[in-house]
Amino acid sequence: MRDLCRWSKLLGLVLVVLLVPGCEPSQPHQSNDTTTSLKEQSPPVEYLNKRLIEVFGPLPAIASTPFLGLAVLTGTALLVEEPVFANSELRLVQQIRRNSLILQAKPYASWWLFGTFTSLAGLTWLANSGKLRGTFGKFVRIAEDIAVGLLYLMVGADTLMPNTGNVGLPELHPAIVLAGIVPALESSTAILILAALISLVTMMLTRLALDVLIWLSPVPFIDMIFETCKVLFSLAFLAIYFFLSPLVAAMLSLLLLVPCFLLLPWAIRLLHFGYRIVLCPILAQWSPAFVPQLIEPALAQKAGGDGVTLACPAWVLKARGFKKRETVALYRTSSQRTVRPQHAKRRARTLCHAEEEVLLGRALAWIELRVINREGQLLDHYALPLSMMGNFERLLALLGAKDGGAFGVMKILHTMGTGAERASSL
Repeated sequence: MRDLCRWSKLLGLVLVVLLVPGCEPSQPHQSNDTTTSLKEQSPPVEYLNKRLIEVFGPLPAIASTPFLGLAVLTGTALLVEEPVFANSELRLVQQIRRNSLILQAKPYASWWLFGTFTSLAGLTWLANSGKLRGTFGKFVRIAEDIAVGLLYLMVGADTLMPNTGNVGLPELHPAIVLAGIVPALESSTAILILAALISLVTMMLTRLALDVLIWLSPVPFIDMIFETCKVLFSLAFLAIYFFLSPLVAAMLSLLLLVPCFLLLPWAIRLLHFGYRIVLCPILAQWSPAFVPQLIEPALAQKAGGDGVTLACPAWVLKARGFKKRETVALYRTSSQRTVRPQHAKRRARTLCHAEEEVLLGRALAWIELRVINREGQLLDHYALPLSMMGNFERLLALLGAKDGGAFGVMKILHTMGTGAERASSL
């Protein structure tokens, strides 16, 4: 995971280096020998930089609310062709009409497509605005990210292609492309398309991780508030893009991309946690291949294989010496109970000390393993998938744990259910 963090930071730095030159205005050159050449190349070079800015500018809005972002772009492409706007001489209207991304989207735009994107945006907002609906909503969100990501990259790639002829410019020579955007690299258009792809995927993964984190939070109505804030953010960002300046939006996109790259390792850990803890138990109802075993062969082999009676994965909710949502392995041998990180070069440590106690109970979305001290203070807690409930009694014995009953929201629901039963019996 540390290597992943280093690679994500390095990749982010490389992307910033690649994209910043295209977002900067052209600087005047003082050399008299090259003045004529620069004047000849200036219009196409400036247009290439303009296209890069206009493609990269809306990325945060597309990543935040994909269907809504496409709906706004589609609606804008349709509105600027209406007679009241097509004949307008306002500078802002003409600027939007000349936007290369809008020009490229026009052949695909239609009012039924705008209505479809708007309806899908409303449905995804509704599906992710509640705890119970959120389970289905996350699948919808992943499908939305894939579909919209491919559509936007298709339009963006066409916009960035040197031979795009929407503005009547002559075919651009590769040397001009290199001089205007990435002077030291060949195949600059492909590099910029790849940079846009990586940027969009990074933003979407970070946002999806935040979606999962909010969904796992027990705070009521926080899902609806978060979804509404994302809608407002996307609309505000697109307003900056269209009404203020695509360049300002592109620079803000670069600023947002930096923390997204820094958060990428955390996002991957959280999404892996959601996949193994939330998704796999659902898939386990159709296939036993998704049910974790008490002794996973690969984990048992790491422990030596001899005398291992428990070797199963778990995920850190909060524990001493581990990162949140980090993947660990629980081991039981003839001599001790240990916890070992799976992807970090750290030694295994004992599950608990002599003065500590282990509890095993059921939370709302997982089986929870807790380590407490004599005063009842929570020291460590881990999550195991609900698909292991069939081995609950066996886990109690192997971990030397006591049955803790229900934890967290599950305990509240259990208490409410018991109270309702008592009230109905009176």
